[in-house]
Amino acid sequence: MKKIIIVFAVFATFSVAASAQKRPGDSESKKKYDGGIELIKTEKVESNLRIAFPMYFGESLLLNNQDKNLETIFYKNFLYQFEMANLSFSSRKSHLGVSFGVRWTFMDFALNNTDITFRKNDAGVYAPYKILYENTKYDGKKSKIHASYIGIPIRLCYKAGRGKVYVGASAEYLVNGYTKYKNPGYREVHSDLFKRFRASAEAGFAYGLLGVFVNYGITPLFPSDWNNSHTLSFGLTLGI
Repeated sequence: MKKIIIVFAVFATFSVAASAQKRPGDSESKKKYDGGIELIKTEKVESNLRIAFPMYFGESLLLNNQDKNLETIFYKNFLYQFEMANLSFSSRKSHLGVSFGVRWTFMDFALNNTDITFRKNDAGVYAPYKILYENTKYDGKKSKIHASYIGIPIRLCYKAGRGKVYVGASAEYLVNGYTKYKNPGYREVHSDLFKRFRASAEAGFAYGLLGVFVNYGITPLFPSDWNNSHTLSFGLTLGI
C-alpha cells in the first residue's frame, strides 16, 4: 500500500507542478491604427501562487545518542515526507518567496542490535526486550522503530531562473509510533516511545523539480527523561 501511495504522489507532483505554475512569456495583442493593425507584444503576468506536492526521500542519523541499544544502521533509516498541500507566494519584482504547507513524515530506524525491540518494563519505562521471548520463529534479521508525524513547514526561498535555495522550519505532531520486526512480521503500537511534538529546521537547493535537502530535529526524538537523541536527515527532493 505504501508503494502505491508513493507512486501516485510522484505522478501528482510532476503533473500538478508542471501545470499549476504560470511562467512569464510573450503574447500578442492587436491595436488598430490608421492604415492597418499593429501587433504589440505584451508580457504575461507571472502567477504569485504555486500549487504542488513536494516529496522528500532520505536517510536519518541519531545524534547525541548514548544508548547502545538505540544504535541504528543509518543507510537503512528511511525517511519519506509528502506534502498534501503546499502554497508558494512570490513577487515578479523580487527573487524572494515564501511557502507553507501540510506535510506527512514517515521515519524508520533500523536497530543495529536486531535481537531486541523495545517494551515497557514493570516500572513503565521503555527498555530493551529480547524478541525471541515473544516470538521463537523470529530469524533475527530486521528490528525497527517507526514514527509518523503531521506538520506545517514554512520556508523562505530565493529563486533565480529554475534554481532555488531555501531555509525553513517545521512544527510536527506525532500521529503514531510503533516497534516492528520481520520474518515473521510483527508490529506493535508504542506511540509514547517518541516525543509527541517535534520541531525541525531545514535547508535545501533545487533545480527544476529535483533537489537536495538537510533537516535537523531541534527537539529530541524521544522523551528527554529517556533519551536525548536528535535527528539529522538528508536526501533528495521532488517538486519542492
